[in-house]
Amino acid sequence: MKTKPFLWLLPIILIAISKPASAQCSEYYGVTSGGGEYHNGTIFKTDGHGDNLETLYSFPLINEGIHPSGNLCAATNGKYYGVTSGVNLPGTTEYSGDNIYEWDPADNIYTMKFRFTSDVEHGKEPRGSIIQAKNGKLYGTTRYGGLDDDGVIFEWDPETNTFRKLFEFNRAETGFSPFAGLMEAANGKLYGTTFYGGSYDDGVLFEWDPASDTYTEKFSFNGVETGSHPGGSLIQASNGKFFGLASNGGTYQHGVLFEWDLTTNIYKKLYEFQGYYPDMTLRKETNGKLFGTMGDVFFEWDPATESLTQRTIPLDTGDFNTNTGNILHSLTEVPGGKFYGFAISGVSEDCAVLFEWDPATNVYHKKIDFNAVEKGKNPFYLAQADNNRLIGFTLHGGNNNSGVIFEYDLTTHTYTKKIDFNVCESGSNPRGSLIQVNNEKLYGTTYSGGKFGWGVIFECDIFTGSFTKIADFSGKENGSNPYGSMILLNNGKVVGMTKTGGDDNMGVIFEQDTATGALSKKFDFTSAENIGQPSSSLILADNGKLYGITNGGEYNKGLLFEWDPSTGSFTRKLDFNGSINGSGPGISLMKADNGKLIGITGYGGEHNKGVIFEWDPVTDNYEKKLDLESYSATPFSPLIQDNKGKFYGIMTGVGEYFYGTIFEWNTATNIITNRKTVIELWDGDFPVNGSLMLGSNGKIYGSTKIGGESDQGTVFEWDPITNNYIIKYSFGPATGSNPYRTLTETERIINVQACNRYISPSGKYTWTSTGVYKDTISSFAGCDSVITIKLTMQAADATVTQNGEILKANVSLAQYQWIDCALGNSPIAGETRQTFSPSVSGEYAVIISQNGCIDTSACYSIVKSGITTSTFEHNLTLHPNPIGESFRIDLGNTYSSVVITLSELEGRIIQSEYRLSARIIEMKTDASPGLYLVTVTTGNQKAVIRVVKQ
Repeated sequence: MKTKPFLWLLPIILIAISKPASAQCSEYYGVTSGGGEYHNGTIFKTDGHGDNLETLYSFPLINEGIHPSGNLCAATNGKYYGVTSGVNLPGTTEYSGDNIYEWDPADNIYTMKFRFTSDVEHGKEPRGSIIQAKNGKLYGTTRYGGLDDDGVIFEWDPETNTFRKLFEFNRAETGFSPFAGLMEAANGKLYGTTFYGGSYDDGVLFEWDPASDTYTEKFSFNGVETGSHPGGSLIQASNGKFFGLASNGGTYQHGVLFEWDLTTNIYKKLYEFQGYYPDMTLRKETNGKLFGTMGDVFFEWDPATESLTQRTIPLDTGDFNTNTGNILHSLTEVPGGKFYGFAISGVSEDCAVLFEWDPATNVYHKKIDFNAVEKGKNPFYLAQADNNRLIGFTLHGGNNNSGVIFEYDLTTHTYTKKIDFNVCESGSNPRGSLIQVNNEKLYGTTYSGGKFGWGVIFECDIFTGSFTKIADFSGKENGSNPYGSMILLNNGKVVGMTKTGGDDNMGVIFEQDTATGALSKKFDFTSAENIGQPSSSLILADNGKLYGITNGGEYNKGLLFEWDPSTGSFTRKLDFNGSINGSGPGISLMKADNGKLIGITGYGGEHNKGVIFEWDPVTDNYEKKLDLESYSATPFSPLIQDNKGKFYGIMTGVGEYFYGTIFEWNTATNIITNRKTVIELWDGDFPVNGSLMLGSNGKIYGSTKIGGESDQGTVFEWDPITNNYIIKYSFGPATGSNPYRTLTETERIINVQACNRYISPSGKYTWTSTGVYKDTISSFAGCDSVITIKLTMQAADATVTQNGEILKANVSLAQYQWIDCALGNSPIAGETRQTFSPSVSGEYAVIISQNGCIDTSACYSIVKSGITTSTFEHNLTLHPNPIGESFRIDLGNTYSSVVITLSELEGRIIQSEYRLSARIIEMKTDASPGLYLVTVTTGNQKAVIRVVKQ
C-alpha cells in the first residue's frame, strides 16, 4: 500500500454566488487553511466553471500592525493612513510587523494595506511620518533596509495598492537613517532629513523630486555650528522658508531651531536650546508662528521678528507620581486658541495624561489619564481631525499591548478608543465552511489567531473582497478553536461548535448575532458525560432543531445529539456502539429531500468500514441503510443528493492507486457504485472530509487535500452523466494549500424596499406586496442567474383626522406639505407641520413623505365659524361653538325686543325666539349636525354668527 506524507487536515469550502448585474454564471468562493502570502490560509474565488482562481485575502502570519509610529495621514478619501514598527517574533530572531495600515473613521474599520516583508526590497522600520502628496500617493521613509541597510524612500498608491521603493540611502554618499519622514513643498518636491551621514556624519537635509525620481543632498549638519541629528519633520512657513529642529548640537549640545531657504540654499541657526532637549514635534499656529515643547516648557518662534518666547505650562503635580522631569509632547492648537497635548512623567512612561492649556489665562486642565488596557499607554501622536475632534494613538497598551487609535471629542470632552493594534488579530488557519449571511456577506471561522489566539468569526464581502473580523473566541467564555461550519438560523443568527473551550474545555455550541456582532456560549460539552470535542458541523432539521455529532458517548464510539435553539435544551439521541450501528461518526450530517438526516460513520458496521444511516427527527428513529463493504474503504465526507434522488460521496485511500474515489449510492437499489477512481497523483489525492458540491450546471465540484502539480491539493469538476473528471486548479504555496471541507452552494439574495410597487430586475414581474420572490436573468455565458428578492413594500400613511376647523395627519415623524385643493393643489407656504388650521374656508389636503414614499390625502372641507357681521355697540359672544343641544349668547348689554333666529346657510329659518328684554340668552335646539347661521336683531342693530352643530 502506498505511504502518504503526514499532513494536517486543512479545510476548503466553495460557494456558488449568482451575480445578476454582470450576467455571468455563478462564482465559487472558498478558503484554504494553509498557503497564501503568510502560509496561514486564504479566501479565494473561481468562476462558475472552476477556472480563473483569484486569491481575495491571505490570513496574516503574525500581525496586522503593532506599535504605531510617525503620524496619522488624513487622506483625501476620508481615511487615515499610518505605519507600524516591527517586533521580533516570539521565540525567534525573525523580525516582522512593519506595515502600512488604513483606518476608516466612518465605520471604524482597520485594514493592513502593505507589509514590509523584505528588508532589501521594501526597507525596515518605517518610523517617520507619511504624507499624501498632491498626486494622491503616499510617501515615507524607513530607518533601515535597502541594499546597504541605511533606509529607503518609498511610495504607496492607495488607489492601486501598489508599493514602490524609490531610493536607497547610502551612508558613504547620501546620509542615512531618516527618522522624520517627508514634507511636500509648494514646488511639488519632497524634503526630509537623515539622522546620520553627510559630510560630518551629523545628518543631512535632502530633496526628492517625484517627477524625475531624483535625490539631491541640500545641506550637511556639522554639530556645534548648525546642530546635529535632525529628528523631526520640516515645516514650510508662509514666507516659503523651511523650519526644523535638530535634536543635538549647538553651543549647549541640546539641539537647535533652524531655518533653510529653498531659494538660496542658505541655512540659518535661529535658536540654541539649553536645559531641555526640544521635542521633535514642531508645528505651526493659526497666526503663522511656530511652536513646540521642551520638557514642560512651551516655546513659540515668530518668523516675522525672529524672536523666541518661552512659557512654563503649570502642570498639576497631582497628575503624576512625581513632578520632576515631566515631558510635554504633541502639543496641538484647537479652535479658540487653546492647546491640547500629552504630559508624560519623566520617571515612568506609564504615567501620562491628555491636558488642555489656555495660554491667554495660563490655566491647565487634565482631561484624561492613560492606562494600560482601556486607554492605552505611552501616547505619541495627537492631531486635530476637525473642529470637534482630536485623533491620536499610543505606542503601547490596549487589549494587545500594541497601542490604540483613540478619539477625543472637544465638545463633550469624552475619550473613545477606536481600535486596538494587534497580534494575529484577523485570525489564522480557517477550518470551517463559509456561509452566506445578509445578502452579499460570507461568514466563516478561523481555528486560531485573534485577540486570544483561539480563533475568530470573520466576514468577507463577495463583491468588494473586503475582510472584517466580527468576533473573537476567548476560551471558557465562548469556546475556542471552531472546527466545523456555522449554520444560519431563521432568526438571522448563526450557530456553530468549537472543538475546545467552555467550562470543561470540551467545546461549546455558540451563537453569533449578525445584527449586533455579539458572540455567546449556548451550551457546554462536558467530560463528565463523555461528550465533547466535536469536529463536525450542525445541521438544521425541518422541526427547527439542530443535530450534530460529538466524540465519546456511552460506548466511546460517538454520539448523535439534538439542540433546540429556542429553548437551549440539549438531548442525547443515539450512542453509536460499533458493529451494530457504526462507530466514529465524525462526519457532518446532511438533510435529504424527505427531511430525514443522512449520516455516515468512518468505522463499525458489519465489515468495520462504516455505515450509512438515516435519522428521522420526527419519530426519533435510527435506521442503518447500508454497511460499507471491504472494497469501499473509509469515508470522510458528508453525502450530497442530486435532483434525481441519488447520493454521492468520496472515499479516501481507495482505488487502484489509493488516491480516492467518488461513489454513488442509489437508494432505490441500495447499491453503492464507485463512479470515478483517481489514478494519477496529479489529479489529486486524499479528498478528506469531502468538499463535494452539486453546481447549478448539474456538475459536481470538489477538492482534494493533497496532490496536483504542487502536491498541495486541487479543485476538480466531475460530470456524473459523462463521468468526465477535470482538474480545474492545483493549489500552491502562494495561493493557498491543502483544502478540505464540505462544499456549499448559495444564492444571490437582494433585500429591496419599494413604494407601492416593484419591477423585478429582469423586468418580467411587477409586485405590489411584501414577500419573497424569485427572478431569473438570462446570461450570455450559457446559464441563468437566479435571484431571490426579499421585498418589503413601503407606503406613506396619508390619512387625516378632522376636528372642526383643524386637520391633523395621522402619521407622526413624517414630512408634511398642506395644499389648497381649490387652487390646483398648490402648496400653502409655511404649512409643513402635522396639524393645519386654515384661516379661510376652503378645500384642503396634505402631501405625506414617509419611508421614502410620497402620497396625498383626500381633500377636506373647512367652513370657518364665528361672527361674520355685527352692528351691536357692545361685544357680542356666542358660546360654545361648535354648539351642542344648547348655547348661550351674551349681548354685552341689556336690550329690548330681541329676535333670535337659527337658519340654514341657504336662508331657511328652522327656529325663532323672542325676548322682551335680555342681555344673556339661553337657547336650546334639536337641529341636526351641520353648519348654521344665528341672527340676532334689536331695533337697528344686527349680528350674524356662523355656528357648527355637533
